[in-house]
Amino acid sequence: MAHHETVGRLAIVLLLLAVCGCRAGRVSAPMASRSDPAGFLETRVQAVQQAYLRFGTADPAEWKRGRAELRREGAPLVGAEALALVDRSESEDESRAAPARLALWRCGRMPELLAGMHGDNYDQWLAAKQEVLKLGAEGKEAAILACILAFTGEHANRHELARRLLIDIGPDAVPYLALAFDVATERARAAAQEDGTEQMPATHTIVREQCALGLAQLGPIGQAELLKHAASPDEGVRLAVVRALPDAERNVALAGLRRALGGDRSWRVRAQGAIGLGRLRDPDGIEALTAAQQDPDLFVRHRAAIALGAIGGERAVTALCVALLSAPRPASPPGPEPTSAYRAGPPTPDETLSEYRLCLIRTLGASGSRRPIEPLYAELARFPAREATPLYLELDRALRKLTGAAGWRVRTAAEWRRLIDADPAGK
Repeated sequence: MAHHETVGRLAIVLLLLAVCGCRAGRVSAPMASRSDPAGFLETRVQAVQQAYLRFGTADPAEWKRGRAELRREGAPLVGAEALALVDRSESEDESRAAPARLALWRCGRMPELLAGMHGDNYDQWLAAKQEVLKLGAEGKEAAILACILAFTGEHANRHELARRLLIDIGPDAVPYLALAFDVATERARAAAQEDGTEQMPATHTIVREQCALGLAQLGPIGQAELLKHAASPDEGVRLAVVRALPDAERNVALAGLRRALGGDRSWRVRAQGAIGLGRLRDPDGIEALTAAQQDPDLFVRHRAAIALGAIGGERAVTALCVALLSAPRPASPPGPEPTSAYRAGPPTPDETLSEYRLCLIRTLGASGSRRPIEPLYAELARFPAREATPLYLELDRALRKLTGAAGWRVRTAAEWRRLIDADPAGK
């Protein structure tokens, strides 16, 4: 099999040729129209599939036609070892030619198996995987193409199963996953332009995220390919990269997520960086999450606070305490917590700020540390009397968790002071 880097370069060249409407060398497949720069992939994969299926007939003329079609597609989409299998199918020794034709025909059946996958039908999933194993190394690239063909469908479950199959195939799948990632992005942009909106079509977004996740899980080669898109001008592309990073190798994931949280111009990407660090639960992410408590967007701060709570430990708790004491307070007194059913519009700045403070209090209450008790009491003491507001009730609930105070009665600040002073060590 050609080296993965060579295959990757050839695939990229093929993509550029298709977009520009050029022809070069052995590449003779129909070129995509300029209105659909990504359509060439589906067309060519389907042509390859039909060529493979010709080997399932008893007509030698069909075998010859299939061989000619596969050769015409060239190595970037068929692969050097698949072409070697084609050569073997021409052998005069039937003991060599017949198994080669059978293996090629199985390659053509892979999309049929993948297309039949629905939901959690694990038996069908295993059947498809066994077909790949039957192909061996020689038919691996053709099986990859079958998986990529599954990405052109509308069913998210099939996209996930195809990604899992590609991961099982290994690093040889990287160039094709990278190509499918680019194709999904081009299709999403074209669809958004046709609709006149900026909203990403769900299918293309799912395919792109599945491809990004596959690249993250395919080791250093796949992760290097994934990180090429980390600085893309397209927010959706950067978001797909950051969502996939927690599945990458630890140092790669940490560096990428910290960079996204600390420096991306999109609040969505920064928030996703915080979510990813929370998923990693790595103490080396605490510094970046602490700095994010000064982010200009309160949603990013909110997600960073949750991530700090997920990591835990004294450093994270201290950062949350400092954030609570330094967070600005709403200009108007907090009222009853609004519900989505009664909210007349988007949250006001004061409501968003209150939700952020509630998040900090809730996270500190779940920390299991006694360090937040005084900061939480200091917040409670700002209320002139016992109140039935969400903020006051959350403070009371957090103090009850951390001190182990008996009963469910909402206490005043003075009552809490006496309880805390009576049991300073929490014994």
